[in-house]
Amino acid sequence: MYKTNWGIEHSLKDILEAHKSPFTGQGHKGLYEILTTSWHAQLSLNLAMLGPLIIVVAHHMYSIPSYPYLATDYGTQLSFFTHHIWIGGFLIVGSAAHATIFMVRDYDPTTRYNDLLDHVLRHRDTFVG
Repeated sequence: MYKTNWGIEHSLKDILEAHKSPFTGQGHKGLYEILTTSWHAQLSLNLAMLGPLIIVVAHHMYSIPSYPYLATDYGTQLSFFTHHIWIGGFLIVGSAAHATIFMVRDYDPTTRYNDLLDHVLRHRDTFVG
């Protein structure tokens, strides 16, 4: 994840393509290209990381209030908690929506054969059922 002028370097693409296991086929090969060319895949991952983080922030704001008067005003505290839970939930739903848009518009199964995403799609009945 760093680059130098002397060839001592690791890039995100090299790290992703080097990660292989017997169960994942070609591993994360092609994942870097997906993330750099598809806005929907990138937005989906960012929303999927930010949504649970906002929910954790909501919990911390509720359980460890930072302002002394907020700890005694239960209506305001509950409103803050509910507000942030709703925001986190909407971000998670947005993540699923953009992942679906990526799968419909940008994903090409002919060029992404035997990588990690292809393995997940081939075993989706096992995951869902």
